[in-house]
Amino acid sequence: TTIAGDLTTNGEDILFTSSTTGEPVVEIKNTTNDATSPTLKFNNTHAGNDGADGDYLGQIGWAGKNSNDDDTWYSTMYAKSLDITHTTEDFGFYIDGLVAGVDDTNVFKIEYGNATFAGKVSTGGASNNNSHNILSVKDGSASSNDYNGDSSHVYIRGYGASGQFSGIGFNWKDSNDHAPAVWTGVKCTSYSGHTEAEYIIATRDGTANANPTRRLTIKPDGQALFTGAVSTGQLTIEVDSGQTAFIGTSNGLYGFKMTDMTTMKLYGAN
Repeated sequence: TTIAGDLTTNGEDILFTSSTTGEPVVEIKNTTNDATSPTLKFNNTHAGNDGADGDYLGQIGWAGKNSNDDDTWYSTMYAKSLDITHTTEDFGFYIDGLVAGVDDTNVFKIEYGNATFAGKVSTGGASNNNSHNILSVKDGSASSNDYNGDSSHVYIRGYGASGQFSGIGFNWKDSNDHAPAVWTGVKCTSYSGHTEAEYIIATRDGTANANPTRRLTIKPDGQALFTGAVSTGQLTIEVDSGQTAFIGTSNGLYGFKMTDMTTMKLYGAN
């Protein structure tokens, strides 16, 4: 049956049934010769009144039978209006489902433009069988044998000017908007060209909500600067012939120079 004009129904439910495998199929087709597409629109009109923060705007659900022959909702996808203030509206988008028998478990959401995953995340076809692997990343096509853009890496593009920091922070599982106990990352030292940065490891000595203290800095030219004591009992420094290495202590500056691969000269200054 073909309906030439618009179709409006006022019933509570519309049911499509078929006993044929893979059917019924509901298709929305656009035959116009341009780049536009058809639209499936959910519209909560609030009976012509203003909406409210937190309104449900529409949802799509997936249902089936369980082993007890019960009709079961397995997953739903829906949207909400989080803020209805004119010119500053915000939305929420959610995917809920049955997880270990618990209904309406939120597994993914976007609120105010921020995305949150409730469970583990895998990319690139990586397996994620360990219950403590919260992020598993796989690059099945990595072929580079050098530190370049084609190597397999997690690429963090954070700083936007010289002097800005970008890195990874570590804290307890329920921490929210607190200074990290441990931080590792980079500080941009030059934003010209393809940029330049130094690498930093910082730790916090204490349990207050305070920023960690820089402990190790590796400069762009390879200099390594320790701000705390090196207490491993042994510090190994490798230099090529003709190069000089320095160690600064509270008693002064000490250094050595390899004049050739078998001779080393030591000197110090207070």
